[in-house]
Amino acid sequence: ESMDEVLVAAAHQHGALTTSLVAGALGISNTEARRYLQWLVQEGRLEVVGRARGTKYVPKDEQADAAGTDESQETS
Repeated sequence: ESMDEVLVAAAHQHGALTTSLVAGALGISNTEARRYLQWLVQEGRLEVVGRARGTKYVPKDEQADAAGTDESQETS
């Protein structure tokens, strides 16, 4: 499995990832972890919920659940 597959699977398992969680698990800096998570967002694999210290990265299909609102599903 590639690192992106592992991180997306972890996001599904835990519901969300944080920069510090990924940095600690991989033994990398918070900056490197943030870049990697942001790349997964650009690739459409994760979505960002929250801002600043409350930022979480959730699997794309679970974003509505994590936000606790909007149960409707829009397709594009």
